[in-house]
Amino acid sequence: MVNSMRNFFAISSILLCSLLLSSCWEAATTAIAGGFLVYKRHAVENFANDARIKTEINNAYFQVPEIWDRNHIVVGCVNAYVLLAGEARTPEIKQQAVALAKKVSGVARVYDNISISKPVSFFQQSKDTSITAIIKTKMFFAENFDPSGMKVITDNNVVYLLGVVNPQQADQAVDIASKTTGVTKVVKVFQYIT
Repeated sequence: MVNSMRNFFAISSILLCSLLLSSCWEAATTAIAGGFLVYKRHAVENFANDARIKTEINNAYFQVPEIWDRNHIVVGCVNAYVLLAGEARTPEIKQQAVALAKKVSGVARVYDNISISKPVSFFQQSKDTSITAIIKTKMFFAENFDPSGMKVITDNNVVYLLGVVNPQQADQAVDIASKTTGVTKVVKVFQYIT
């Protein structure tokens, strides 16, 4: 009984830390140089615009019960490029989700990686959150790697990497993600700078 309680608290603590790390990543990685918001390639205006786009897409989904209630669609946005991942129960719901994302003002491009299937379980979503947090932590501490313009999204053990990067950073990000336990595939959604 005591061991099962310890396991419960340990797992709960890990999940809480993962959630906190994943939701605060952008803020943590931008609080550089004495608390000033600094981005080298991903300007503050772009960051705010990406947050607005992501919020508007999620709000559009929330307004459509067929999309929101029994599907699992994950939205990511970097530099107005939108990634849609997750699971939709029918092709029609997937098409509707993509169409709603494309209608949002300021969206430059939509990458559709939504699969047609039953949504992953809450347990799998928790594992995905942990994988994302581990990858972001590895990136944060990697030598000669700037994670500030990078976004990591994990769905069903597949890691999606978004960002404005040079080819060397892209290779390093893929290497970090692919060597993380639990990752089955890495998908690059990069905008390359030379």
